[in-house]
Amino acid sequence: MRKTITLATFSLIMLFSTTLMAASGSCTITTKNTTSFTVPTISSDRITAGLSGNMGTYRILYTWSSYRTPTARGTCTSSTPISYDTYRYMITSYGDPIFSNNEWIYPTNVSGIGISFYSFATSLSIGTADNPTINIDNYTGTSVGLHPYALIQIRLWKIPGINGTADSDGSLNFDGFTFIEVVRPRNYPSDKISNIPAEDQSNALAGSVTMNSIAISGKISLVPGTCSLDDKNIEMGTHHHSPAKNTTPWVNANFTINCPEAWGYGRTATMSGTTENTVTSRSTNNDNTGIIVTVYPYNSIVDNNRGIMEVNKNGSSGYDIQLAWGDSATLPTTADPSVPVIYGQPQIISTNNFGHAGATTSQEVKMSARYIRNSENVEPGRADASVEIVASYN
Repeated sequence: MRKTITLATFSLIMLFSTTLMAASGSCTITTKNTTSFTVPTISSDRITAGLSGNMGTYRILYTWSSYRTPTARGTCTSSTPISYDTYRYMITSYGDPIFSNNEWIYPTNVSGIGISFYSFATSLSIGTADNPTINIDNYTGTSVGLHPYALIQIRLWKIPGINGTADSDGSLNFDGFTFIEVVRPRNYPSDKISNIPAEDQSNALAGSVTMNSIAISGKISLVPGTCSLDDKNIEMGTHHHSPAKNTTPWVNANFTINCPEAWGYGRTATMSGTTENTVTSRSTNNDNTGIIVTVYPYNSIVDNNRGIMEVNKNGSSGYDIQLAWGDSATLPTTADPSVPVIYGQPQIISTNNFGHAGATTSQEVKMSARYIRNSENVEPGRADASVEIVASYN
């Protein structure tokens, strides 16, 4: 018997759809904190920053471990549940921060000195409104009680650049930094706050209400750590061109640096973490160790790997100037020096430990200069060049 088997294919298509309804909440802020905080310091809080002229290194100068903001309070109600989150960001008067060492570091009113703010709740550094920290709070429901506050670590930094001077009393006064803490629906702009106060309509973070606005400032004894040296004119002498010689003899261009008090850096003020914001202990500063010197030419660089720069064109041509570290008597007569001056790059000229007790130091730095032949035709005349030298603790 033959059997016929019929195979049938069934296709089942199921369509699911969800309509997300926008929700609107009404928020009443009962405690909004608009206040200020001055970091606590004592007379022994002294910093010698160092690293002036170092264009690539960041260094922690001082840390306040945990500033505790006041608690703000409010209530948000809605007909359907809404989730709210807390956003934290900084407003500054001194330009955008740079992200380095896992921190947003802001410039201050003193060049070469920066400041950062770190949120313990999110384990993130606090950026501007473009890069806020977001705390995913348990603020969800139709009647939500808000009670945000923050624990903030505040740090002073040495940032790349030549260190500026402190105030006439030797202090770094830093201000112009405002910590902002706002609340906004997690699903904004689908979910919104319907009654945003007039003063919050222009918030940098749209659709938010401000809970905390705290101006942070401070004053601490700051020694930039930049050494002084006198202007100096090096007479290179009169030379007669000889086709057999590509260089003139080395001439000593030594200079003496006088460095200020070495108070060290890196102290931490451990704070209570309570609203009293008392300091429970202070660590000892790290020692200032070593001296760096950076040479900046006013003339164009010809070959930075060999320490060669152009001379001013005062009728002469055919020669450039070469600088090298060391005494003229020890440098090679014709060959390139083993340690040329690399323009714009710090050179460690001392590794001595200067401690953190306020000692000063003076030191002679040995540098030499000579003329070196280039491809131009030789013409007689003056052949001058100028450099700026920046020296500081390392």
